[in-house]
Amino acid sequence: MNTEGGIILIGVDDNRNIIGLENDYSTFKKKDKDGFSQKLVQILSKYLGNEYGEFWNIKFKKINDKEICVIEVKKSPEPVYTKKKVEEEFFIRKGTSTRPLTIREAHKYINHHWLKYRI
Repeated sequence: MNTEGGIILIGVDDNRNIIGLENDYSTFKKKDKDGFSQKLVQILSKYLGNEYGEFWNIKFKKINDKEICVIEVKKSPEPVYTKKKVEEEFFIRKGTSTRPLTIREAHKYINHHWLKYRI
């Protein structure tokens, strides 16, 4: 949300092998994609905030008889912080990794990506 948005795949490993969500489903009270989706929305809302729910879209697809989760993420028009207990952190995606920024780096990043467009 802080960089350009993108797609997150759950149920696919780093080598692009389809693993599926069946093992994940078995850990929930409701052992299907609805239970998975409910838990995922709960986690995203807790750590990012309910107000950013419009910037992610959760879908499920079947590939080779295995179900995966596809999260389409839109770029946010404002900085999004991750809530960690009482503290908040600011993360960006850089290449294939996600990294936290220091306060100074976050300030610079926010000025460059959002504040330059304000009058």
